[in-house]
Parts: sequence; C-alpha cells; structure tokens
Amino acid sequence: LQRMIWPAALVLLLIIALVFRLGLLLYVVYALAGVLLVSRYLTHRWATSLSATRECNTLTAEEGDEVAVIITIENNGNLPIPWVMVEDLLPREALMYTPPRLGVEGKRVQLTHLWPRSQKSLRYQLKCNRRGYYQLGPLVLATGDLFGLHRQFRVLTEPHFLLVMPKVV
Repeated sequence: LQRMIWPAALVLLLIIALVFRLGLLLYVVYALAGVLLVSRYLTHRWATSLSATRECNTLTAEEGDEVAVIITIENNGNLPIPWVMVEDLLPREALMYTPPRLGVEGKRVQLTHLWPRSQKSLRYQLKCNRRGYYQLGPLVLATGDLFGLHRQFRVLTEPHFLLVMPKVV
C-alpha cells in the first residue's frame, strides 16, 4: 500500500496539470518522476553490487578466550555507494546480561561508503565470558538513495556458530 502512494500522487498531479493546462506543475511532475525512477534504480544497483565475507580465527573456544572476527564488504560495481549500514548480528541473550555472555570489543555496526571496485573491513573481538553455542551473523546491509525515498536491505553472509566450552582445570 505504501509503495503505491508516490505513483498515485504523481498520476493525480499529472491529471490536474493536464486538465488545467498548468505547464509548471507538469514540469514538476516530470522532474519528480525522474528523481523517483533514478533513485529506485540506483538503490537497486548499489544493493546488488555488494558482497561480503566473515572470517573468524576460531569457532571453538574456552571461557576467557577471545575470538577475532573480520568482516570484508566489497563493492563489485562501477558506481560509488554513498552510504551502507553494516551490522553483524549477534544473539540478544548473549549481549543482554551483565557481564554479557559474549563481550564485544570494537565495532560490529558501522556506517560507511564504498568507492567502485573497493572493499572495507570491519574488525571486532568477542570475549567468551560464559559457555554456550552462539550464532554469529548473518551480516545485514542496508543502503538507499540520498533523498531517503528508497531503501534496500540484504543478508549477505551465512551465520557462523561459535562453541564456547568450559575452561579445563
């Protein structure tokens, strides 16, 4: 329903401009339609040109160990991407207690931009405070046009699973 508001408003303005012979309003309708189409196209193109990988130094750890996670985001397209919100998801129950079951040092959420054929890395450490089996990821990306008219989300990586065992004494 919400996707149909802009096209319906444009058609209504176009009809009003044609019936009352309002040349300036007709020009505004054409310009607005052009902006909407170009922004939708660019948003789709930016979202489909992104790829990502996640690397962990280990997927089996003991309590007290630290796990390094490196996320690499790559723009495979020929256009620069003005903004990309990157978030590597972690389970809520692993983060909500004090102290958390998995402590996070570094950024697992970042807003960045990418030039054509470039890549950026996101690095963070997980401190394993309690034993358990934790899902790392998936990696979620959001991008959109500069006007805020269109936004696209993509899930780019499969989750990894971290097994934290009790410390052997």
